[in-house]
Amino acid sequence: MAERTKQSRKKKSLKNKDHTSTLPVEVLQNILILLSTVDQFYIGLLSTSWKNAFHSLQIRNFDEAIFEKRVENCGIDHNIFTRFVDSCMLKIHMDHVNLKSFRLHMIRYDDNKSASVDRWIQLLPKNSLEILELSLCDPNIIPRRDMIKCGNLKALSLNNVQIIESTLHKILSCCPLIVDLKLVQCHGIQNLLISSLSNLASVIIDNSFPLDMSKVEINSSTIQSYYYNSEVLRDIHTLTCINLISLTLKANFVMAEEKTIENLISRFPLLSILVLDFKIGMSITRISNPMLKTLKIRHVFRSGKIHIHAPILHALEFSLSFTGQTPLKHSIAIDAPELQKIEITIEAFNEIFSTSRFLELRDFLKLFVQKINLNLKINYLQVKWNPNQIPDDYASLPININHLNLYISKKIPRNYEDFLEGLFWSCHPDSLSLRVSMDLCNDSIKNLRAIVKKATNPTLNCCTSSQRKCWRHCLKSCEIMLVNDRKVPSCLGQATGANILGELSSPK
Repeated sequence: MAERTKQSRKKKSLKNKDHTSTLPVEVLQNILILLSTVDQFYIGLLSTSWKNAFHSLQIRNFDEAIFEKRVENCGIDHNIFTRFVDSCMLKIHMDHVNLKSFRLHMIRYDDNKSASVDRWIQLLPKNSLEILELSLCDPNIIPRRDMIKCGNLKALSLNNVQIIESTLHKILSCCPLIVDLKLVQCHGIQNLLISSLSNLASVIIDNSFPLDMSKVEINSSTIQSYYYNSEVLRDIHTLTCINLISLTLKANFVMAEEKTIENLISRFPLLSILVLDFKIGMSITRISNPMLKTLKIRHVFRSGKIHIHAPILHALEFSLSFTGQTPLKHSIAIDAPELQKIEITIEAFNEIFSTSRFLELRDFLKLFVQKINLNLKINYLQVKWNPNQIPDDYASLPININHLNLYISKKIPRNYEDFLEGLFWSCHPDSLSLRVSMDLCNDSIKNLRAIVKKATNPTLNCCTSSQRKCWRHCLKSCEIMLVNDRKVPSCLGQATGANILGELSSPK
């Protein structure tokens, strides 16, 4: 009897034993880095092994937003996060932890935050740190120029930081091994000059304060990717980067001269990825580069034709609007014999979509030899479709395309059936995605659901003519996915986004 009791106690002891604490510290740390810092701290309370693994972690991510969700009373005492980071950084400094990555994201500001940030940066190990990311809640927090001196730093990211121009240049000169540089909403920089970083590979400048920056000059033979996003694009760039592979320029307004941007694009002999996202003022008429493989253009307000010459271009994404005097078919000319993937996005807002618009859409689609993917965004359309106005010289069969993504925002046209008839006279998709905005009222969504469900009824008799098939016939012959932007309204029950308008999947 005593022997049985002893064995039972032994089994119970083995069952309740924390076997994870016996794992190597490297394994424990691989588990910890998958969690938030506050959860890492809580797990460190389980045993000495977990505690030591936490304190010796070389990767630290301090996120105030996550911290407040996980810790009680943060809504009352906003300094809990500051005290937590203080204790962690002091422990790192005292234990001489070779910290490799430090990320700080703050969402609250008080008078003591600037001093706290300086203190934490000062406690960072200067010889081992490779990644430094500061995302601060207020631009009044200004790091001192003598704080960031990390000789092995490879990635520097500053978000919503007010930093004096000379301070930034001092930091860059003290960190010569930087590979990735990211500046987001940084105030106080008028002239950005980069020339001393011999390992620089990527630069990201995302700034909504365009008046702050008047000049960007980068002289680097190693940089491969450059991303610039601002409210206004002006003639401020001087890029001497002969090995640049990826170039992205985004702006709401373009004040740069046409030749300036065209010359900038043609300057890079190895450029293979080009993204141009200009909403207003774009006046580029020619894009030419012999190594270009991927091209993405957002050309909302058209002012003329864009000529594209790219012998090995593989993928093209092109966005434009019906707004403007230039017809769609005169908006682009492509010389790209290797082009295989094409995605076109057309926006039609506050338009009278008459028969001539459908003719214009069809003529535009005929420009492309390859079958394309078409995104059509519509809002507040007045549809005036009359098939009797179609000229006799037009072919009876529509243009075949791979996929049609139809996005309806704000308001569904009253004569939606006429819109579909004109649309599917223009093009015939192999598959269709119907996406609706949740700004639509519930009655509009119900009506649209009824229209599409009725149209895809396999028992419904529709046209049998091979000359001009109606839109119902087209819906029957393509695969259909119906999705919505946000959560499903209560009037439709607990349906998922994929079946908000009905579970439809018609075989080809």
